[in-house]
Formats: sequence, C-alpha cells, structure tokens
Amino acid sequence: MAASDLLAFARRVPLFRLHDEEELRALLEAAELRRYRAGELVFEQGDPGDRFYLVYTGRIRIVIRGEREVNLGVVTAGGHFGETALITGTPRNAAARAVEDSVLLAIDQELLKKAHVAGLGDLADC
Repeated sequence: MAASDLLAFARRVPLFRLHDEEELRALLEAAELRRYRAGELVFEQGDPGDRFYLVYTGRIRIVIRGEREVNLGVVTAGGHFGETALITGTPRNAAARAVEDSVLLAIDQELLKKAHVAGLGDLADC
C-alpha cells in the first residue's frame, strides 16, 4: 500500500480528520498494517489490550462471548475498535474476528500515547 493511499484514508477517518499532514504521516509510518483472512481472530475476549485498530479494508465482527454469543456489530472501512481496553487498562471486553479478508492499521499503545502528545486527541472522546 502506498503511503499516499494511507494518508488519504486517514484524512477520511473522523478520528484523524482535524489533524495536520505531518502528524498523520508520523502516525502512519509507525503503525503496522495487518492482514486477516475471513474467519481469522484479531483478538480474543480477555486478551490484554495493547493495540487500537482502524479498518482499512474489509469487515470485522465484534462479539461478547458467554453462555450465548452477543453480536455487538460489524466495523467497516474507516471504523475503529479496540480502544476500550487501552483507555481502561483492562483486558479486552469482546472478541474481534474478520468477516471477510481485511486489512487493519494496528496502532500500539505507546504510539497512541505519543500521538496524543502530538495533538491527536483523547480516544476516550471517540
């Protein structure tokens, strides 16, 4: 994926829309692109929360597992998930699985802290 494509994508994501190109470029350069096949688990409920995810392409289903599985919804391109565990410091409260082949932008906790310092805002407000 070209850096210009990722930058154009990030500009359309409401979370990043107000931030300048330099901040976005720095964040995107440090983030990791991860590919998931349909049915592949992104993370399991109860896992430690160490990353925040943006959906570049594809769809990710978020579910709470218990006696019965509860579908919380599907996150599509431009959407994000995984922030709750980072904000609260608790394990993942749900599982995330690719509905179809998907490409995610994974941003680790340390990078998010640096981005916040650079002015990317408080994820708790998202």
